[in-house]
Amino acid sequence: MTSYASSLFFWRFVFATAVLICLFKDVEVQSQNAAAELALMQQFEQFMVEHEKVYDSLAEKMRRFEIFKDNLKKIEELNADPEQTAIFGVNVMADLTKLVDCTKESDMCEGGEFEAAFKVMQDPGLTSEKEYPYKAANGTCKSKFTVIEKLKSYKDVSGSDSKLIAALPTSPLVIAMNANDDFQWYIGGVLNPKSCPADGLNHGVVIIGLCGDSWLIRNSWGTKWGTEKGHIYIKRGKCGIGLWAYSFKA
Repeated sequence: MTSYASSLFFWRFVFATAVLICLFKDVEVQSQNAAAELALMQQFEQFMVEHEKVYDSLAEKMRRFEIFKDNLKKIEELNADPEQTAIFGVNVMADLTKLVDCTKESDMCEGGEFEAAFKVMQDPGLTSEKEYPYKAANGTCKSKFTVIEKLKSYKDVSGSDSKLIAALPTSPLVIAMNANDDFQWYIGGVLNPKSCPADGLNHGVVIIGLCGDSWLIRNSWGTKWGTEKGHIYIKRGKCGIGLWAYSFKA
């Protein structure tokens, strides 16, 4: 009986010790996870300050925080790819789920046609940003404003790279392109995306230069995005660039 009792005590002791070890490890893991989450929240708070982000409620802030964390993972994956020639990082777009996130309604800010915009630029013409500021939301067209410039003409130069290169010395080129996730988190280098279908045109930008086999493009997301205060270098022949392009004269 004494031997049996000793054996039973021993195995109970072993079991209790194992349980305690598991509990301690679980507490340690939870502590590490909490520390990592706190570090991410601090990074998110810094991002909010740097990019002047303000959310309507705590619930909206936490929703954006979850998006921010998911985007950080995608950025890390892109930078870990040895074949990438671009650099990706946290920029003004890091709390967004898609490239255009200006309103909550699904049918708002869905873009427009270049030629329709050009016709307005011809008649009635353009006014100043101060008089008619961009608000990133649907609105009603103002019929009265001070005209400071009119577009004289525009020309369709869509097609091959050679057509774009020939037109570029006389005018910046307004183009449509496929702006995918790689584009969204770009902060430097030359963007050469692996997957960027030409049939996915979803964004309007302006080609302002040619650097070797790369286009220098001005985007419309402000000076805190991209490189050189709102610009991007992207390899020629990518993302449908050239399928829809216009030169113009003011």
